[in-house]
Amino acid sequence: MTAEVTATPDHAAGDVTVTGSGLGAGPVTVSRIGRDGRGVPVRGAVSLPIVGGALTVLDYECPLGVPVSYRVTEPDGTLTDSAPLTLATAHPILSHPGIVGARVPLRIVRDDAGADARTVLFEVIGRADPVPSAAPMGSGSGSLTVLVDSVPAADALAWILADGWPVLLRTPCGDLFRDGWLAVTRSGESAPNPGRGSRTVTLDYRRVARPADAPYATRPWRLADVDDAFATLADVDGAYATLADVDRGMPV
Repeated sequence: MTAEVTATPDHAAGDVTVTGSGLGAGPVTVSRIGRDGRGVPVRGAVSLPIVGGALTVLDYECPLGVPVSYRVTEPDGTLTDSAPLTLATAHPILSHPGIVGARVPLRIVRDDAGADARTVLFEVIGRADPVPSAAPMGSGSGSLTVLVDSVPAADALAWILADGWPVLLRTPCGDLFRDGWLAVTRSGESAPNPGRGSRTVTLDYRRVARPADAPYATRPWRLADVDDAFATLADVDGAYATLADVDRGMPV
């Protein structure tokens, strides 16, 4: 049986369902291929076991308005690609990396963004000009202003931010706002036009790298969840990066 990979977009939700059939024994990895030809592993789809030659994966981080395809890589190096597609979601989406389906649509009205210069100037006696010591510019930070239609909508946005994990902002291609992973450092809320039903939420953020897959990137996180996810304390210890790991460049 010939292997086949199909990618089906859900334009309203902003997701893509990837299905495969006729695959080998596995494990396999599903990657999203961008228009530059580079692949990014779909979250939760690395070294997946295969049952009956089939798989189903939900990609809830697919960029909006950009042509992509999906590739399944088998252990023997066999590659099977889907037909290209474009996710035509009309509005920006904010989603959580560790909770499948946790996403909220956004109405962005303002994004005040910038990057911090990491330059130190040393004043030297006898010199008119200071001596600079510089490092590369920071990753960027800013403040995002969005409108929500109701208190429940504001609560949904607050819930997705509640555990402090970075969130993914996806905007339609050609929009005036930038995609990317945001670590929200503060949120504020006001209701300047309560009679018109709109509330304003301000999110202060710092741009960060895409977080790695991890068993602790889900909620709720209770003692029972620890017991379900890890067999021993050694397993818990092994799931978290150490300072030595960070020094070697491993994702946290």
